[in-house]
Order: sequence, then C-alpha cells, then structure tokens
Amino acid sequence: MRAKIKLSLAAIVFVLLFIGIYGFIIEKPDPPPNRTYLMIVKDSTDGVWKVVDLTNPSNKKIKVYRNEFVYWTAVGTDAYLQFPDSIFAKSKNIKDGFTAIVRDGDWLKLKVKGTTATRTYIYSVFCSTDSVYAKGGSPPEFDVH
Repeated sequence: MRAKIKLSLAAIVFVLLFIGIYGFIIEKPDPPPNRTYLMIVKDSTDGVWKVVDLTNPSNKKIKVYRNEFVYWTAVGTDAYLQFPDSIFAKSKNIKDGFTAIVRDGDWLKLKVKGTTATRTYIYSVFCSTDSVYAKGGSPPEFDVH
C-alpha cells in the first residue's frame, strides 16, 4: 500500500516538474496592450503636425489589436480623422464607421472590431488650426493584429 502511495506521489511530482520546466522552455509572446495612446501634436522643430505614439514616441510602426481600444488626443487643434475602412466598432464618436473628430485637449476612444482584417491601415488626420494634414508614418498608419 505504501509503495502505491509513494509511486503516486512520485508521479505527481514528476508531472509538476515537467510542466514547470516545459513552461520555461516555451517562449511566450508578450501579451498585447489593452490600449494604444496616440497624440496629434505640432512638432516644435519643424512645425509639422504629427501623430505620435505616447508610450513610445520614436515608434514608427504602431500596432493595435482587435477588440482593444485606441485613444487619440489633439494638442492645439481640432482634428478630423478619416479611415479607409470600417475598422472600429460603432460608437457615438464614429457613427458612420469612417470619420471621427477629436477636439483640442479632448480624447477620442475607439474600439477595434474583432472582425477587422490583419493588415496595415492608412488614415488621414486633418488639423483645423492650420488647415493641413498631419503626418506620422507619413501618412498616419497602424497595423492591426
């Protein structure tokens, strides 16, 4: 009887060790962020309106994820955003699926649809203060994953 208990305990310990070691061997991808923050701002060095990633301003390729939120803010202008496809869920901020407005100092919050195709999307941002389009990836763009 004791031999069976010892054998069972040894088997359980072996399985737990195997699971623990196996978990360290497999490289797990980083979990996607649950939100992306973008800012529409006038660059002080060259006076060009740009869309920048607030978490990583040097990031040229912005990644967003299905069923996650993207936030835009504008500093010094009202901005009108136009998207080529209906990639965001309907909300009070983007009723037609294609256009949205972010007022100076406010935040625009949009949720990427779960059915959005994985690819790069290029969109436009019109800055009303100077009546010009913003750059940022020239033109602004992001990858949906």
